[in-house]
Amino acid sequence: NKKKANRIMYSIMTGAEMLEHFLDMQEYYEALKATGAARAQDMMTAIEVAEITLHEVVKRLTSLACACRSVDVPQKWVGSSLGLSFDCARPRPRGTVGEAAARQAVQVNLFDWGRSDFNTVRQHNELSQEDQHDRAYFWQNYIGGVDRLAWEVVRTYWHRFCNAGAWAPTFEVLVYDFDSIMGDDFLGKQDLQLRPTGGPRTVELATASGALGCVSRAAQLTYSVEHCTIPAGARLKESWRITMHKAVGLPIADEISRKSDPYLVVKATSADGRFCFRQRSSVKVGCLDPVWEESFDLGIAAAPSQLPELLHGTTGAVGHLSSSSSSPPSNSMSHSIGGLFSTSASSAVPAPAQPQARFPV
Repeated sequence: NKKKANRIMYSIMTGAEMLEHFLDMQEYYEALKATGAARAQDMMTAIEVAEITLHEVVKRLTSLACACRSVDVPQKWVGSSLGLSFDCARPRPRGTVGEAAARQAVQVNLFDWGRSDFNTVRQHNELSQEDQHDRAYFWQNYIGGVDRLAWEVVRTYWHRFCNAGAWAPTFEVLVYDFDSIMGDDFLGKQDLQLRPTGGPRTVELATASGALGCVSRAAQLTYSVEHCTIPAGARLKESWRITMHKAVGLPIADEISRKSDPYLVVKATSADGRFCFRQRSSVKVGCLDPVWEESFDLGIAAAPSQLPELLHGTTGAVGHLSSSSSSPPSNSMSHSIGGLFSTSASSAVPAPAQPQARFPV
């Protein structure tokens, strides 16, 4: 059933994929349009709010990772969860007031489902050696889970918002058929020019066989690209807004229903190859001619990244990110269950450090 399929889908979803959904700003685009063109000029763009939001999440998550290491005795919070949220549907005015409001709307909270207890020093000392060992082992893995999420958030922030140079002259669009249990089926792709289109433009998609179009009719994609300048004083100086309007004539992935459940992925790389943007659209169920009307922004930072300094200030003994090296590439899987970043100047892809244990395991 649908509930079971969703459970399976969520269990196999990677941290990077979850953050793609977290940073979906389509509601903000709609709310900004509703304010009117004149007033919208005084409001932050969607990518500005997304950058501030993720910057705040980085600060709070890395601080939480440190806080977990400072407790006096290990805890065993069975079934507790860590939730991330922000207000994605309320336009924010430019300036310090708007930024403060955007940061205040961010939530990074631990919450419990009723099966956790707070372990005090006295209670811990009264436990048997075996139970103390059990709590220390559980707590190490719990810290590792917090670290892993922090690592994913730092990596996402680096690739999306730390490029102060240019993006490559082309970007890639891939279309897939969604499957909640099995792997998604490839439907088509196209490399597009990152330059203003002056309105919607239609191109043909290359399908899985490499030929353009389908058996019955040509598969086509309609998109537009707009270059946006952001007023001086903002954290970002400009952006490329890519809007995916629609597709027609997509291949049939499900032979029984004679339909597909298409979604698309937009991928872009910086001109120097250090940064990679990836964002997916919504899924259009049972449709060969989907209409998305969804926008994706490639930002350019106003100044070189302050991310290394931010991590130095919040993580302390947890780890460090050398300002002379880059964060892991977006497709890197060189993470561990614990630690954030521990790098040397000669390392292009940092190896995460193991968490520093306060308790013997």
